[in-house]
Amino acid sequence: MLLKPLTDALALVGDRIKNFEHEFTNNEQQTRLSLVDPVLKALGWDPQDPTTVKVEYQVRQRNRNNIRVDYALLDSKQEPVAFVEAKKLGTDLGPAQLQLFEYAVGKSVPYAIATNGADWSIYKQEQTGTDFHAKRLLAIEIPDQSSTVTAVKLLSLWRGLLTSQSSIDQIAPALDTLETQLPKPKTANVLTSRTATEEDHWQPVPGPVSPKPLVHETTGDHSVETFTLRDLPDVTGRKPTRLTLPRGMSRKIGSWKSLLVEVVTWLYNTNQLKVDMPWPGIPNSTRNVLQNTKILYKDGTEYTQQDEIKPENKIKPTLFLNLKLGSVAICEHIDKLLTDCEIDSSEVSVTLAPLKR
Repeated sequence: MLLKPLTDALALVGDRIKNFEHEFTNNEQQTRLSLVDPVLKALGWDPQDPTTVKVEYQVRQRNRNNIRVDYALLDSKQEPVAFVEAKKLGTDLGPAQLQLFEYAVGKSVPYAIATNGADWSIYKQEQTGTDFHAKRLLAIEIPDQSSTVTAVKLLSLWRGLLTSQSSIDQIAPALDTLETQLPKPKTANVLTSRTATEEDHWQPVPGPVSPKPLVHETTGDHSVETFTLRDLPDVTGRKPTRLTLPRGMSRKIGSWKSLLVEVVTWLYNTNQLKVDMPWPGIPNSTRNVLQNTKILYKDGTEYTQQDEIKPENKIKPTLFLNLKLGSVAICEHIDKLLTDCEIDSSEVSVTLAPLKR
């Protein structure tokens, strides 16, 4: 069966992301070898078989330097049917998608696929007159979607199907909305003491889902709670374990201070940090939260609880972040920062460590 090797590969990838996330967030090559290659191989695209996949495929461009695409998926005539661009885990796929589409237009390749190992986006070239544009066919999130849904969606990239263009184009719209057709778990507010049952997890939610904090899992006397930064519960004495950003990007975290560092770093590296420096944070703050010079005491000595935010783009200046903040203040500052950067804070969530009842 096609589904079994694919679900096995997805389980392997999911475990690797869970257990070795830090190995992939800073290493694109490791992401490719450990997260991308197993999925491609399960779909019939073996990166070690040069008759089906060309790695570092050279694309010649008129009046421009030649470039290399991470993977070219080949049809029976050894012509590329799709280009795949792989980035390190956690990377925003926006720039990768634009880069990949430019490659595909240059070679008249019908499909373009961008992935960071956890998220996959599949595009097709379409032409209107002399203009080309990319139409997204599918968006797939390995850690955050049902394993069955993920496997079925990814089957659209199976070698036997991808080389038959009309088939994937016809099924993609249905696959892209597949998860909305499945029963969704019934959820409870984290502030209630009720323990969810197995039956609860598979009951449809009546009406619109509230954006309030939700219990995602309950096992025995432990509950794992997730809340959005727009709807802050009492987090006093609690420990955060995971940050989930828009587009399904996820980071393991171990403290409230690391939560603040990760959000600011993400905003800065994705060019979404739209606040003037120094940034004071929430009203009535006694000290700036973020600035482009070192934070100093009145006597000129350096503030002890600050962190340097060093951008990936070396042209940008280093920022300095005030970390002398408690858990509630950190969440409130992040909510304000996201709002100031025109980002919906309800799209950013934090998972807390299990709480013993």
